[in-house]
Amino acid sequence: MIHLFTKRFVLLCALTVTFLVVVSFISAPRATELLNEQGSQYYNVLSDQSRLFNIDQEVNIPTWFVGFLTLYTGLLAGIIASTEKVRGNWLHFWWRGLAIIFVYISLDEVSGLHELVIDPIRNSFDLPPWLYQAWIVVGLALVGLFGLIYSIFLWKVPRLVAFYFILAGIVYVGGAVGVEAIGGYSLSTQGLSDWYIELAHIEEFMEMMGVVLAMYACTHYLRCHIKSVTILFHPPKVR
Repeated sequence: MIHLFTKRFVLLCALTVTFLVVVSFISAPRATELLNEQGSQYYNVLSDQSRLFNIDQEVNIPTWFVGFLTLYTGLLAGIIASTEKVRGNWLHFWWRGLAIIFVYISLDEVSGLHELVIDPIRNSFDLPPWLYQAWIVVGLALVGLFGLIYSIFLWKVPRLVAFYFILAGIVYVGGAVGVEAIGGYSLSTQGLSDWYIELAHIEEFMEMMGVVLAMYACTHYLRCHIKSVTILFHPPKVR
């Protein structure tokens, strides 16, 4: 029997997110330092010790932690989907869709898949500075599509759960798309600056807290509407 009373765990995740962002902001090099280092022929980003906690870099502690958060949230959504399917609740399709979305976000956070579309879109269209991070074009289209599809889901789930999911979406998309657009404008018009580094930290903090809020929404639903879940592992049948 697994009792999913994990509000304290969600709080711990939120505190960890705040800690990682603060450590990254303190340890991350400023713009002039980055420009000087990158101008050296001996510079290697993988050997930069500040990279380990820099949330604007890949393959480090914050990246793997965000990957864990989104994967865990996807697991919670998947458990809800399976339980509601057994109960005959037709909303299990939407819960399963959420599980798939969060698993994909986890993979994307670790591997940076969305960055692969930046250059093809930049080369194909004449975009304004606000869309310098060109993947935002695809991101906005997906946000609109998911918003349309999940409007029914948000109308049918309990009000408090819907509120947490809407808040999570506003915070996450506000960081991933809104602040990213401002950062892209700054980078394309002013180049690398301390302001851009600060925006990167705000963006990543909002993304991570958005995931934490979505995790809390799943946790609240499990606590109040499912109570507990029994997971049975059946051995394979011998023929």
